[in-house]
Amino acid sequence: MRTALTFLLAACLGLAPAAQAQRAQQIVASVKHRFDDVKDYTVSITASVNLERMKIPEMKATLYFKQPDKIHIESKNFSMLPKEGMGLNPSDMLSKYDATLLKSEMRNSTMCYDLRLVSKAEKGKQVREYFVTVNGDAWVVSHIESFPMPGRKITIDITHALVDDQYWLPTTISVNYSSEQTDEAAPEPQTGRQRNIPRKGTAFIRYSDYKVNTDLSDDIFDKKKEDKK
Repeated sequence: MRTALTFLLAACLGLAPAAQAQRAQQIVASVKHRFDDVKDYTVSITASVNLERMKIPEMKATLYFKQPDKIHIESKNFSMLPKEGMGLNPSDMLSKYDATLLKSEMRNSTMCYDLRLVSKAEKGKQVREYFVTVNGDAWVVSHIESFPMPGRKITIDITHALVDDQYWLPTTISVNYSSEQTDEAAPEPQTGRQRNIPRKGTAFIRYSDYKVNTDLSDDIFDKKKEDKK
């Protein structure tokens, strides 16, 4: 009897991680499903950026998005904001990351899910890790933490609003870049993507005047290719 109970307990414990992973995938799938209703959108963006050793005036831009991952930004200076500050594309979360559920609990009358996302192995690309919080009422990502390199941290908080009474989309994104390094620390590597990630600073992005599902032309996004020629 004791042997049978021990085997049963071990089997149940063995299923726990698999069940957690399955639940995590279901949560990510819910986020993606909610975002899939947004075929495209156009939105005005205003960004206030305060990075160390840099004086950056308020930036304004028009952002165009089309599923699954086409983005075009029309602005003279918005490219100064690192891509890490724009958050995760919900369309990528299910296909490009493996998810683990870390915690689920009620916060301010809302069920929230804390997940760990690890990018799936891809030859020639570095593994990336994110810790995200999903709002279980709206099925949107409200908080992201990442560690792009040792001693560096990016924290992103996102607020959402219901657009056209049916689409949950970002209204503000608050980004904080922090580093354990001091001014006296050795200079950072100046190769690859690392040089594009600020050590310290903040960014605040406001979204307004959404136009959703207007059947945007692919020509808008081909402009980037033309600019590189």
